[in-house]
Amino acid sequence: MPDGENVGSIHYERESILDSKHIAFFHFGGQCPYQDRIFGDARIIAKDLGWTFSSHDLVEEPELAVVHQIFTPILVIADTQRIIAPMDGRELKQMIVNKAQESWRRFEDQPLQRADRFESLIVQNISRTCWVCEKGYIDIPELNKHRWAHKLKEKMGKDFFGYIGGKTFDRITHTRPIGGEIVGVVEILPANLIPYPIPEHDETTAFINCVYSEKNVGNPNYEGDYRQHMLEHAIENLPSEGFEKIQVIAGSTTAHPNGPVRIFNNLGFKERDILQRIELSDGPEEFILLEYDLK
Repeated sequence: MPDGENVGSIHYERESILDSKHIAFFHFGGQCPYQDRIFGDARIIAKDLGWTFSSHDLVEEPELAVVHQIFTPILVIADTQRIIAPMDGRELKQMIVNKAQESWRRFEDQPLQRADRFESLIVQNISRTCWVCEKGYIDIPELNKHRWAHKLKEKMGKDFFGYIGGKTFDRITHTRPIGGEIVGVVEILPANLIPYPIPEHDETTAFINCVYSEKNVGNPNYEGDYRQHMLEHAIENLPSEGFEKIQVIAGSTTAHPNGPVRIFNNLGFKERDILQRIELSDGPEEFILLEYDLK
């Protein structure tokens, strides 16, 4: 291994990131609300084990996504072990201590649901999406997501991050309303702002960071998967935002990061490339780059 590597204007000592008995935490700014909890857990685990710890923001250090082949908004590298999926601190420590392989839930189809209304995702409302992913105390994730969006808004000169889907119910429960419940979100950025080592970084490509659906809406008649309707709305409306195609990274059979692939295939997305293969405890998984031509 070389002593170091010049990446842009910053000199990174490889050993300082991937040395033994070291935990490195990588994140895509404040995009994922799970990151603050995982950051804290990983730092505590490193201290408990007597290891060193470092944290790296891919917005500020996008070159590291290439160096370490990162295709997800969160990655923990513990010694040489790569841990991708969000999990609680107890599970994370067990995986690191036992050097265990990850076990992701293979996707099971849910009833398809449709939103009543859509709203553009902008800096002013983007923090509300945190409630769809992370319940409970989320003041810090909300603040970090707002800051992340504000920083990227300045870079792209435009206030657009995708779409929120809402539904009106008889009773508002645990999520924050936009005239009802938030039931689905599709987050989008121009591909030139994506740090992951994808084949192209074109500003006319709408890259889906994350598409997710509220599982527990508080009304059993409307629980299910809203992601397909979110994607249908994006396909219909993204040309008016200046985009010519859509790209997304999806797991072949799991819901991580945006899978499984068949959700996108059903809407006409084409598989373009296999970006990464991961060995899980119950067999291999692939991260696949998919594309939809909007022209």
